[in-house]
Amino acid sequence: RFSVDVNQHFTDKVKPGDSRFWRFNNSFQTCQLTASEMLEHARQGHATTAAHKKVHNKKANGKITSYRVKLNGTGVQFFQLDFETEDERSTLDFLAGDSFISQHAAYIHTSSSHEEDKPRARVIFTTSQPLTTEEADILYKEYFLAKYPHADDSVNHAAVVAYGAKNCEAMLLENVLDVEVLREEIIEPYQA
Repeated sequence: RFSVDVNQHFTDKVKPGDSRFWRFNNSFQTCQLTASEMLEHARQGHATTAAHKKVHNKKANGKITSYRVKLNGTGVQFFQLDFETEDERSTLDFLAGDSFISQHAAYIHTSSSHEEDKPRARVIFTTSQPLTTEEADILYKEYFLAKYPHADDSVNHAAVVAYGAKNCEAMLLENVLDVEVLREEIIEPYQA
């Protein structure tokens, strides 16, 4: 089971500027889910993000943050990569054929903006134990986005939302990334 925050109150995308965005960012619930259960939430259109504390913080300008901010992260146990090239590189078959994804990803699913002639997909990786938000940021910026330059580079931090996609196509791979390997091979060498 993996510690993730799930929002079951909204389906599909709630973007900044939407009048519901504040409520959306304050209504995630921390759950312990299997990869299969996480995928089922995605197929119901529910968003997921890294587990976080349910507290408001005051910014330097006096404004209050929502709950879903990096500062509130309690541990990152899943990563997402979004592929929106709208060509073969964003299809489930192509992504499942990648050796790293096929050996380490938990699941792959089409995104809510996917179309047959303009494919888009998301790859979710789960980890054997939670990482800190700082470690997650290193993995995103120094490893995942370098390894997959055709992935959406706006998906690059621990508090990012993995939006669900109702009735999406999916492949459940059920792999788990070993945190010790990630620390030894990627995070610690970068920090050194």
